[in-house]
Amino acid sequence: MERLTGLLLLTLAFTMSACQTERTPQELFDAYYQGPYPNEVQQIREGVASQTIQEEIFKLYEQGRFEQIIPIIDELQTGQQSPNYMGYFYKGQTYLALNYYQAAISEFSKIPKNNAWYEKTEWYLALCYLAQSQAAEARIILERVVAKPTDSFRQQEAQQLLRELP
Repeated sequence: MERLTGLLLLTLAFTMSACQTERTPQELFDAYYQGPYPNEVQQIREGVASQTIQEEIFKLYEQGRFEQIIPIIDELQTGQQSPNYMGYFYKGQTYLALNYYQAAISEFSKIPKNNAWYEKTEWYLALCYLAQSQAAEARIILERVVAKPTDSFRQQEAQQLLRELP
């Protein structure tokens, strides 16, 4: 009887331990989201007034003043004849930083697969779905990232995240 009780307690402890290690999609988002993608486009000169709208946008971006960026990007994109995929990417980053996940998904989804920004976009798109507890959608995207033949943006993190998804 003592053996059976001990075995039951051991099984119960193992089960409780396994249940505690599984994280929710939101917890996984919190663990893997490291903040907005860095500004790799516009060099910002401290103490110098912005000369262009793009400079102003990236100055605000680096300062974390995301609420102020959206209307400026909207105005800039209104007058453009052709799509600005870099603009969609950074606007998506801005929405993501503001926790406007659906708006970020909308911006990221405008970037076509054959565009240079798409590889980075997939990672952040998956994170947006996780933040909305849509693990199945995130899994589809992460599997695409992992399946790429070469080392792609955040491929190792995507492999780890796939192992942790519920």
